[in-house]
Amino acid sequence: MTEPLQKHSRMPRKYDNVQGAMAGKHPSIRARDKLGRAVPVIPKDLKPTDILPRLLADERMADIAASLHVTRSALNMWFLETCEDDWKKVQVARAITRKEGAEDALDSAPDPLSLARARERLKAAQWDLERICRRIYGEDRAQLQVQVQPILVISVAGAPQTDCHAIIENVESST
Repeated sequence: MTEPLQKHSRMPRKYDNVQGAMAGKHPSIRARDKLGRAVPVIPKDLKPTDILPRLLADERMADIAASLHVTRSALNMWFLETCEDDWKKVQVARAITRKEGAEDALDSAPDPLSLARARERLKAAQWDLERICRRIYGEDRAQLQVQVQPILVISVAGAPQTDCHAIIENVESST
C-alpha cells in the first residue's frame, strides 16, 4: 500500500493486539477492558514500604502513580486492598501537615487575599482530619439514652368512661 492509503486505511494495524501501542511505553498496561480501554495493573513486586515513604516525603499521589504508569484510582485501590491501616496513618500525617502549613500561612498572611486563601486551606485540612481521624479531630457526640414506656389508651364511643390511670396501674401491677 502507498503511504497515504496506509495511514487512512481501515486495515488492522500492528498495534491492534491486546498489548496495544502503549505497551512499550507503559509496561503496566497488560490488558484491556470490554470497551478496549487500557487497564493499568500494579506491578506484583511492588510493596507498600516502597510507596508509603514517598507519600510521607510529601510527594504527590499523581506523581507516584505516573512513575508507576498507573492511574491514581488504581493506586488508591491497591492501597485499600494491601495496607489500609498504614495508608490511613500516612493520610492522617499528611493532613496534619497540611493543617499546620495552613495555620502558618494564616499567621503570616501579608494581605487579605492570602489570608482568605490560608483560611480556606485550613478549613479543608480540618475537614479532612475530621473524616480521617475522627477519634482526635471529630466532633464530640454525647451519648443520649432515653427510655420510653409506651402507654396505649383506646376509647370506644358509647362505652362507659373509666379512669385511665387505674387501668394502667392494674396493668403495671400484673406484670
